[in-house]
Amino acid sequence: VVFLLSEGVMPSNERQGYVLRRIVRRAIRAGEQASLPAGSLAQLVDPVMESLGEVYPEILNVRKLAQTLLAREEETFRRTLHEGERRLERLLDDLLQQNSRTLPGEAAFELNDTYGFPLEMTQEIAAERGFQVDQPAYQRALDRQRTRSRAGTDLGATTVEGEQIPNTTPPTTFTGYERLEQESVVQAVLQTHDGLTDLIVADTPFYAEAGGQVTDTGQVENLSQPGSATVVRVTKDDRGVYLHRLEAVSGAFAVGDRCQLAVDSARRESIRRNHTATHLLHAALRAVLGPHVAQAGSLVNEAELRFDFSHFEKLSAEQLHAVEEFANAAIWADHPVHKRTMSLEEATASGAIGLFEEEYRGKWEVRVVEVDGVSRELCGGTHVRRSGEIGLIKILSEESVAAGTRRLRAVTAHGVLSLLREQEAFHHRMKALLGDEPEAGVAQLRQQIDALSEQLERHNQARIQSLTEEIVPEAVWVGDVHLAIARADLPAHALEQLADAVEQRLTPAVVVL
Repeated sequence: VVFLLSEGVMPSNERQGYVLRRIVRRAIRAGEQASLPAGSLAQLVDPVMESLGEVYPEILNVRKLAQTLLAREEETFRRTLHEGERRLERLLDDLLQQNSRTLPGEAAFELNDTYGFPLEMTQEIAAERGFQVDQPAYQRALDRQRTRSRAGTDLGATTVEGEQIPNTTPPTTFTGYERLEQESVVQAVLQTHDGLTDLIVADTPFYAEAGGQVTDTGQVENLSQPGSATVVRVTKDDRGVYLHRLEAVSGAFAVGDRCQLAVDSARRESIRRNHTATHLLHAALRAVLGPHVAQAGSLVNEAELRFDFSHFEKLSAEQLHAVEEFANAAIWADHPVHKRTMSLEEATASGAIGLFEEEYRGKWEVRVVEVDGVSRELCGGTHVRRSGEIGLIKILSEESVAAGTRRLRAVTAHGVLSLLREQEAFHHRMKALLGDEPEAGVAQLRQQIDALSEQLERHNQARIQSLTEEIVPEAVWVGDVHLAIARADLPAHALEQLADAVEQRLTPAVVVL
């Protein structure tokens, strides 16, 4: 575990991370079987460091990470292990009564999908009791779940219902890194079943949604005949053909027409600021939390940015402040932001971070975006020219989105200004309600509430005593037990106290209120 962590592998549900998680979980179960107390795994890190750290000094850098991660994984998985084992044992007992020694694949899948109990753990426990798992049925259940998942998340980025993009259509040339307006020629006009129009042109300044960055929007005007429309979405297929979804179409567009395409520049600027800000936040997180942090997803639009990253625990207020300080210091330093195209080998050698290896594998060239001296990443998105253009980054929230994955939401520039205005308006509303010193007004209200609560509690206690005296004489014997039934308009906690008071006077008793 220590050596995998030193190589940058973090527990996850895929590839190397899944191997690491399986090793940890097997160790946790072995510890359970050996009756080791909770937290024992983390205590084994120091002996590993002492015996191997001199020969392999790289592992010394992950001592604290290994201890914290093992403690977290053990705490989480012990709960899963106990619940999963109980459910599995019941399933196996039921199968024994049916004279069956095969656990249905659907049952094993439910243990994994609903309760987080891994298949390999199910197989181990089942084998210990002489059972086998129907793996083909498990795989079929898994495939059905994956199909449902893809159906629920597929955006249909390049699907045009009822029309096929001609195979002869060449890839669209994207000019949006250099310009926001472009004159081009219409190559195809496609109509969907629901009456929408997709336009394909030879060259475009519109960024197609990719890599977490949303699409550009803007206008297109026909220069060959009367025609104009709003571009509301741009996507591209695997061949690099861009489809411009049009709305509010006026006039007509035909193949061969010359058009003027114009990106909404104000919106693009906001998106560019937010995208570069994600790179700064990524660098800040790695600086504050450690090199194990890696991007696990993102969403960049004109209003805010969302950044998912690998980490195993909630960030403290001090860590969040440190991340903000690091990112904003890079902004205020006004570093130049370089964009270069190079081979994947050159990019890797330069230290550029490739967040999704499969996205770049096999490509002759990749684009590297570098915030001078702060961040260097593979990225095809649009970015500012200098970090100072971002203005300011403010983190809005930090939360868990999956085991081992956290999410930051943040705003920049105009988004920060809007946030400040909202907070100022809220402060004015509080002053109008609570006076010039809202905190003092809240404290006064709290005192009033406490005083009223004490008064109400005294009233409830008196009411409980009075009702007890009314209910006890009305109780009847049912066999050897008193039965007391009454209606009492009291809060829930007071009802519990009344039931206890009546029961003490009538023991043994059943009290229904």
